[in-house]
Amino acid sequence: MFISAKTRSNVLALLFSLAVVYGPMMIAEYLPYWVQKLLDLIPLAGSAADIFRTNTFHIFGKYVWSPYLLIIVPVLIGILCIPLAVKGWSRRLGA
Repeated sequence: MFISAKTRSNVLALLFSLAVVYGPMMIAEYLPYWVQKLLDLIPLAGSAADIFRTNTFHIFGKYVWSPYLLIIVPVLIGILCIPLAVKGWSRRLGA
């Protein structure tokens, strides 16, 4: 939503969206390990089998099972992008 709100061209929005989804997969093996772990939380950046992982993350003193993060993190990112997308669309419409 955010990318389509910020770009005027549908093709450009599609290209940026594909770069956001597939870019991390292409560069992940060249990044430090902790950055690879952060990229694993992005949906579609890992493999489709990621939901069946039994890894845990130690976050703020709590152990969190990775599928919970794979569900919660994209939802939080989406919620945080909604105000920015609405602001971009309202500017485009001239309201």
